[in-house]
Amino acid sequence: MSTIYTSGTWKPNAGSEDAFVAAWKQFAAWASSMPGAGRLQLARDLREPEQFVSFGDWASLEEVRGWKSSSQFRERMAQVLQHVDEFQPAELALIASAKDGTTNEEEEELMSVHYKKEGIATFDATPDKLFRYMSAGGHPHVAFKSHRLDRISDGLVTVSAEVFNPDGSTFETTIEHRLDPPNGIETTMSGGPFDGARFVHTYTPLGDRTKVDLEGDFPALPGMSEAEELAMIDGFFTTVFDEDTATLRTWTPE
Repeated sequence: MSTIYTSGTWKPNAGSEDAFVAAWKQFAAWASSMPGAGRLQLARDLREPEQFVSFGDWASLEEVRGWKSSSQFRERMAQVLQHVDEFQPAELALIASAKDGTTNEEEEELMSVHYKKEGIATFDATPDKLFRYMSAGGHPHVAFKSHRLDRISDGLVTVSAEVFNPDGSTFETTIEHRLDPPNGIETTMSGGPFDGARFVHTYTPLGDRTKVDLEGDFPALPGMSEAEELAMIDGFFTTVFDEDTATLRTWTPE
């Protein structure tokens, strides 16, 4: 579940630096709209100004590979490479970091909490029905002001949701469900307090029923202890799954 980084070392053709930068900007604007893409940046080497380095963060290696295997990737990359003499790409996983005297291991401990609960729900539905249910929007939940299906593409279901805060205000978040039949679903959240949350629903068939286990990592919330946050996460998911259990008893695909 660690962030993946893509990097490229570029040496444009002599005299084509401006054309290269313009082409890279167009390419990056498209790439940044792909599922899992974060911030993509281009820098110039101050000691060797004929050399440029690009780097970006992605939610997973699978989404990097999905981007690179997309139908438009080769054509759009060619628009950049026509201005380039040398290019060396890389896909990177973070090994170590330090900030304000804190190593990455200590930092990760402070920045995220790990939640796991086996048997968080047992639905009166087969896994096949659950996959169809998770591919639909409009799920009724007390904690959600709205839950809207945006798109479905290559097993990735994207939902926009408006979620209530404890004080009655709301925040917008984008929820992506990566379907992995028959095993379960990997979910990521972008935006709001749980920006970057990533968790997996694991399905175990029980005849016409399905047991669900849940495990994942969530951003640490300021001013809240780990125990308090885990209790809050548990309460949230327990309620949501209870509501889904009730809905699934009468829900049928459209």
